[in-house]
Amino acid sequence: MDLWLKEVAPSNELRKWFTHQPEKWDEFKKRYFEELQEKKELVDFIIQKAKKEKVTLLYAAKDEKFNNAVSLKEYIKAKNKRSQKRGRIPANRIGASNRLTDLYREFHIVQE
Repeated sequence: MDLWLKEVAPSNELRKWFTHQPEKWDEFKKRYFEELQEKKELVDFIIQKAKKEKVTLLYAAKDEKFNNAVSLKEYIKAKNKRSQKRGRIPANRIGASNRLTDLYREFHIVQE
């Protein structure tokens, strides 16, 4: 791991509220996206890095579908799509993997 931006993770409050309950997923993403709007510089840094090299998002949850890395990837892709004039992130450049061997799949999420 080259860099760990733990500040981009969801707040402890949000994480504890969510507890990886699928029925809270949509509300979790909404709240997390609101938090990410306050972390613009970190999100922009990830976008710029992903334009140059592969970026892997880490998560500690056991759930591969409902975790902050999946929602962060969704947020970053949507934000990048809205700002196409600055260049787009190439396909398969950002994602998440729950195992290091999964780094070459489209959805790379490494579990801590």
